[in-house]
Amino acid sequence: MDEPKPVRRIVFLDIDGVLNSREVFERICTQMPEIRRKGRFEYDVAQLDEVMVGRLNRILERTGAEVVLSSTWRKLHLVYEVQAMLECKGFTGRILSQTPVMNTLRGHEIERWLQKNAPSASYVILDDDSDMEGCLDRLVQTSCRTGLQDEHVERAVALLMESSGVDS
Repeated sequence: MDEPKPVRRIVFLDIDGVLNSREVFERICTQMPEIRRKGRFEYDVAQLDEVMVGRLNRILERTGAEVVLSSTWRKLHLVYEVQAMLECKGFTGRILSQTPVMNTLRGHEIERWLQKNAPSASYVILDDDSDMEGCLDRLVQTSCRTGLQDEHVERAVALLMESSGVDS
């Protein structure tokens, strides 16, 4: 009997409202002129919260998932730049690629990426928005006020593992 193929797991990652929050922006607001003088890279790294990046790491470690960038940050930065920014905050995963920029609902961009790259993948979407037509059942919706929380980690892990028959 052939061994079953391992299930590919993908996390579609938004950044604002997932890896940062209103509190993060309030905290760096007083430092903004100094941070902006350092440059765009440092400014964007300052917007990332290491605790929330740690929560993302937990999802990836528990599921073996890879990340596909679906954030609008993909319009401002190359994948390797976002990878480096996240690593500055402790990211241990790998950004595989990014969704196409189609100027439509984010859910449609995610569906297009899946059709082209991993049609049978188990996936989850981490996003504070809900423009996920066609993918709403895979959305773990965060809040721009609080970002990625422990309960989101648990929900994401459960969604990623449910179709594989593996308990989280």
